[in-house]
Amino acid sequence: MTTTILAPTSGGSASDGAVELACRLAKRFDAHLEGFHVVPDLRDFIVAAGFDMPVNADLVDRFIEDGKAIATRAKAEFEKTVAGHGLSVDRSTGRNTPSAAWRQEAGDAPASVAERARFFDLVVLGRSDRVIDQPQRHGRASFNPFGPSGTPGAGKGSGIDR
Repeated sequence: MTTTILAPTSGGSASDGAVELACRLAKRFDAHLEGFHVVPDLRDFIVAAGFDMPVNADLVDRFIEDGKAIATRAKAEFEKTVAGHGLSVDRSTGRNTPSAAWRQEAGDAPASVAERARFFDLVVLGRSDRVIDQPQRHGRASFNPFGPSGTPGAGKGSGIDR
């Protein structure tokens, strides 16, 4: 039985669709949905980049501000979608009532999501924003399991196109 759903968000367009689906699933299964966003930890960035010299303060400030702006957008979109589906933000209404909550951490996003996901029955992920928000390139593989007609396996576009 699905009682808890995790919807990690990146603040991009891929997350919006994943949160939308997660809300519908929470309502369907009377589950608790948690929106989860990870703000990159600047210390991890500096260590990973191998900086052994002073880092430009303006660059650091811009990195921090960008992270805050993305987190603010992710939370706002999550809350808007949750409200649109009428999910309660208070679990005290009962265990068999769909509900939602927001959680935000600082750290390494892939590691944080993997660690947090262990405590949920279902994780709803969006496709990478880098894939969705980029134009199709010649020679790049794409997969559409429904094909142009909307029927699985029907016609051109139902497999891997090059």
